[in-house]
Amino acid sequence: MAGIRLFSLIAALSMHAFGLPTSGSLQLHESRVQVPTGFKLNGSPPADTLLNLRIALTQSDPAGLQSALYDVSTPSSANYGKHLSKSEVEQFVAPKPETMEAINTWLSENNITAKTLSPAGEWLGISIPVSKANELFGTEFSAYTREDDGMTTIRTLAYSIPASLKGHIDLVHPTTTFPTRSSRLGHVIPKAPFENSRRASEASSTDIPASCASTITPACLQAIYNIPTTPATSSSNQLAVTGFEFQFANQADLQTFLTDFRSDMPSTTSFTLVSVDGGINNQSSPAGVEANLDIQYAVGIATNVSTFFVSTGITSPDGFVGDLIDAMTFLANEDYPPQVVSTSYGINEPDVSVALADNLCNAIAQLGARGTSVLFASGDQGVAGGQPVGNCVDFVPAFPSGCPFITSVGSTSGINPETAAPFSSGGFSNYFGTPSYQSDAVSAYLSALGTTNAGLFNQSGRAFPDVSAQGVDFEIVVDGGLLEVDGTSCSSPTFAAVIALVNDRLIAAGKSPLGFLNPFLYSNGVAALNDITSGSNPGCNTTGFPALAGWDPVTGLGTPDFQKLLTALNSARSLHPEMASLIANSARARILAARALKPRYLSSSLRRQAPEAENAPKPPPPIDDSTSALDYKRALRHRPPPLPAMDLPRSRTAEEAVTNILYNTPPPSLQPFKKHVLNCLVQNEPGVLSRVSGILAGRGFNIDSLVVCRTEIRDLSRMSIVLRGQDGVVEQARRQLEDLVPVWAVLDYTDTHCIERELLLAKVSILGPEYLEEQLLGGPTHEPRRSTLPSISTAVKLEREMALAQQFEQSGLPESEVSIQNHSPAPLTPSQALRIKCDYMQALTVLSAQFGARIVDVSEHTVIVEMCGKTSRVEAFLSLLKPFGVLEAARTGLMVMPRTPIHMAEEDAEDAEGGVVDASLLPPG
Repeated sequence: MAGIRLFSLIAALSMHAFGLPTSGSLQLHESRVQVPTGFKLNGSPPADTLLNLRIALTQSDPAGLQSALYDVSTPSSANYGKHLSKSEVEQFVAPKPETMEAINTWLSENNITAKTLSPAGEWLGISIPVSKANELFGTEFSAYTREDDGMTTIRTLAYSIPASLKGHIDLVHPTTTFPTRSSRLGHVIPKAPFENSRRASEASSTDIPASCASTITPACLQAIYNIPTTPATSSSNQLAVTGFEFQFANQADLQTFLTDFRSDMPSTTSFTLVSVDGGINNQSSPAGVEANLDIQYAVGIATNVSTFFVSTGITSPDGFVGDLIDAMTFLANEDYPPQVVSTSYGINEPDVSVALADNLCNAIAQLGARGTSVLFASGDQGVAGGQPVGNCVDFVPAFPSGCPFITSVGSTSGINPETAAPFSSGGFSNYFGTPSYQSDAVSAYLSALGTTNAGLFNQSGRAFPDVSAQGVDFEIVVDGGLLEVDGTSCSSPTFAAVIALVNDRLIAAGKSPLGFLNPFLYSNGVAALNDITSGSNPGCNTTGFPALAGWDPVTGLGTPDFQKLLTALNSARSLHPEMASLIANSARARILAARALKPRYLSSSLRRQAPEAENAPKPPPPIDDSTSALDYKRALRHRPPPLPAMDLPRSRTAEEAVTNILYNTPPPSLQPFKKHVLNCLVQNEPGVLSRVSGILAGRGFNIDSLVVCRTEIRDLSRMSIVLRGQDGVVEQARRQLEDLVPVWAVLDYTDTHCIERELLLAKVSILGPEYLEEQLLGGPTHEPRRSTLPSISTAVKLEREMALAQQFEQSGLPESEVSIQNHSPAPLTPSQALRIKCDYMQALTVLSAQFGARIVDVSEHTVIVEMCGKTSRVEAFLSLLKPFGVLEAARTGLMVMPRTPIHMAEEDAEDAEGGVVDASLLPPG
């Protein structure tokens, strides 16, 4: 079999070298020795089959990004906690101009159109036939069948790129990486096998419920790890769990779970869906065990923390690795990514290419630099990686646990003491070297390990897991019934929830969130973790790695203690500068000044001279730097006190006006799909409207109304936007709008008590609806468009009306029959028309008075009515005008202004609704 696989690779390389029109310029870029286990060659696909390929371009400064990540994540650094903005990260990631020029030339020469898949431009997408791909990359794509489910995929064992693109292309995907399923999900287990081990380690502490010796619930974890039950208070604090491979989190199961195990939480507590690549969360399909486990313990432990379920498209043929790339790239490109992300999926490291693993790891580094803690379950297959015992020749590390920029979470069981769970994966990466933050801890373990398992693992690789948590006998609800599960899939959301609660305390104290955890955990955080010193993770006919004092490749540094983590953080300098200082000085200038002495952490485009401390600039009007605007707006979210009152009013600046408005505005709510009212405070300059509406259109919003006008501040305008959408999606759009340079703030007034007004102008017929069609044909001047005659005098019109009246009297037909035969109303005599107009004018006057409207123009057959009021009253008034016959109507859209104080007294509620219309005074009908 090995000989056949080697022959297949040689054949593929031979076709690359001799059989295809490579023009002599192609160089081998990536290859693999054999088809991965579980896939079978199924011949060549049709030549016209389209391949959707993604090209990862070489990033401008990945080393600089990693240096900056460590700079803001290491407690001993002066920049600890000063996380980078999106635009700062993009400057490390964006390809160099020469790379873009080389790629564009190559695409143009081959008549290929590419689309950009990421804001920084490091990912491109192309769609080409198999025949074109074979020629372009000097290879032979083949069809392969995944044996467990029969899915067919198109891959190759090797591909090449032009020599001129070496150093410009990192990888092309999917090519040599096959769509392997995630093999490290938590799995359902029978309860009995674990009862004895649990009861042998029953808690001696009276604070831990006795039932925790046999099953784990949120109450157990709160007691074991000193986790508080008090609700989180920061509205900006967010926790996300990811979902892949047809895993759906069920809302009803979550509510049952909370009712059973967190009765102190509101029964309406839920989570928000975030869709990537068309991801869904089907509530009618059977609930996913993995998704339910992740959501139920994330929500059940992180009390009142906004929780998101990130569902990645289920129809992608790219497999788990492709979905994981899309999910991480999506989160990295969000304007405000969640502060904590937990993932309970993974694969064996050999199932992904080195280049693809490195690229995905770099996307995770971007999240860490932005201030996001990324946690992954270490895996559930010990050291063997699922290899059959007879075929196991060395330990197989998990991916992406081997990435140095994630926090890998292993599993424990038992209570006093906790012990390593035997299934907990751990070991050493063959792709990534040992990072500096863990070198001392790993060296100490290897010294204690001695020659045990020598030759079965890479002693110089990145070691994992980093930490651990309980992972056996977790009680969850699936399809309405109770189920017990185990695995590191239990441990990752548990540890992530603890970090989310720590972040809530930090944010409430004005500090930055933890971000990339590992440099803190391996230094200040060691004292805050419960060291696990018993157990191992056997496999490959060995006992695996033993858990020893200090770090070990089964439980990492140990399990969390919430209170000790807070204590450890007191010694870490994660506090941002004071609000007043940040508002008085440009945040951008502060960052550059702090880093001016460390230019090696910044790309050349960021190396600017720091301003003098005493002359630090204030935000200039208009703001000409998006990072200044973004950091300034972030500072405003801390809600400084309102401006002091003055005896005499004075002219305010736009900065002061925005500060006062933000202070009096409550945070946005998270309610189901509904109408949202957004208020944008923007710089008064050309092009702002198109940029704002462009972002909303790009996210698929249909704007119900948009009103823009100048304010009392000369260079400040206000936009009132009404649209409909899910709270989470609208909130993402709101944050993206705030990143625009000319936008000072975007406020969600949806659940705020505001004064709302909309202006309506309606042109109404006073001849009645029967004559509406004739008037509409007349156009704006009501002269018949179908007539080519010149304008007719009033005397001639009157004469024609008299003639039509005489003709009607002579016909002897009832009015109804005339109407039916001619399909038009009977002509009116002047006296009849006058009476009708008088009646309708009186009715319109009474109706207008009831709604506070007024008639502002009277013409021969129409009147124009003006009304100003709330949208609901405008719509009610317009619907009552329709029986009269509305020829034209124009509405300005909604304008809003929040009341002061924000909270409305109960006695004001009726007044706010605009009063009640007396129906007895309305015209009949």
